[in-house]
Amino acid sequence: DDLRDFLELTEDIPPFPTVNTAGKFDHLVPIKQQVDKEKIDICDPEHDEIREVLLEKAKLSSRWIRSFFLQSDDVVVSSRQHFRKILDTWNHDPCDRARTAAG
Repeated sequence: DDLRDFLELTEDIPPFPTVNTAGKFDHLVPIKQQVDKEKIDICDPEHDEIREVLLEKAKLSSRWIRSFFLQSDDVVVSSRQHFRKILDTWNHDPCDRARTAAG
């Protein structure tokens, strides 16, 4: 309803289709091999340094979005409370939760 109201439509918008391409090209062995070869686990210790940089950028972005972007009357957010909860997750290393769950 939020999108319909924002766009000032008089009729409901039909649901957007979900398109999942995961595994669609697995039968094409060279493509699957290339994809698998390029996959990384960002939680592996070898990626700690870049993950630290990404986390710092995420924290800065979260603060800027809260302090400036969301303060604009031109910004429409369906649920500011929910959006802020999502932004809160940007302040935490997801690998810490993964290690805690695995440990």
